Amino acid sequence: MKRSILTALVLIGLLIVVLLMTGGKTSVNLVLFELRAATSMVILGATALGVVIGMLLK
Repeated sequence: MKRSILTALVLIGLLIVVLLMTGGKTSVNLVLFELRAATSMVILGATALGVVIGMLLK
């Protein structure tokens, strides 16, 4: 297995652990409104946004 794929799998595993262990609610202040959601969903959304940005820059 390539080293980059192995690194990506380890990072995904660490993200899953963080999402499972994080509880509670978080409010995110956006320009037009305030979003209130579970903390794990906010972290997942931020991760997805980071992946999209990374893919666009690549």
